[in-house]
Amino acid sequence: MKRWQFIAAFALGVAVSSYAQQNPTGVPVGPAEKMGAPNYATKALRPSRAPNAPDATGITYNITFADPSGPYSSYYPAIAASIQAAGVAWNRYLAGSGSLEMEVVIDPNISTANGASVSSGFVRNDGTRDIFEQGAAFEIRTGTDPNGADPDIRLRIGAAYLTNDLWFDPHPETRTDPIPANRIDALSVFIHELGHAFVFNGWMNGTTGALPATYMSTFDEKVQFNGSNFFFVGTNAQARYGAPVPITYGN
Repeated sequence: MKRWQFIAAFALGVAVSSYAQQNPTGVPVGPAEKMGAPNYATKALRPSRAPNAPDATGITYNITFADPSGPYSSYYPAIAASIQAAGVAWNRYLAGSGSLEMEVVIDPNISTANGASVSSGFVRNDGTRDIFEQGAAFEIRTGTDPNGADPDIRLRIGAAYLTNDLWFDPHPETRTDPIPANRIDALSVFIHELGHAFVFNGWMNGTTGALPATYMSTFDEKVQFNGSNFFFVGTNAQARYGAPVPITYGN
């Protein structure tokens, strides 16, 4: 992702993180799903186009549901519409094109929602560690799918969170309807979770700042820990914010 696109994406991700949590009960969006092991096979993949090549066709999102026996099937159209609108919001900040496969899992064992790329893609070595980006970002940037037919992005939604907390805008393309006071805007949550799938994720320990010895993510690369808190220190992000950008401790 180009630097200017990253800061725009950073601003979008930070803004919707707070907007999504307009529930007086304080139910937040969940932390990012933990990244899997880095996909070293992508070192050998040949990009099908030049990095960051723009394409007028943009990015499309193909959505499937993992909901055994379909007890929440009545929610599928609203979920899909909100995800598509979230994708449109992100497309304004991303260069490249592609068709991303997104699996939505309705999970009774989690309390909120989380999202992440299923795989990752090699970017470069900084002399100490191999640096990987989120698989969805790698695919739209290079035109090469790092994990084949498997889903590119997985979004997990807690079953109770879906039925009791989320509100689905009947007009997600315009976002003019008021959010009920006792609900959380699903579209904002999905924009937030796509942020994890595109860039806001890594392997850094959320309490100690420790990194794996041989690899890190493009997000890890721009995060510093001062012993008590975490900060994002990308040059443009700091210029926009006016200082290193605080990141939630432990998340």
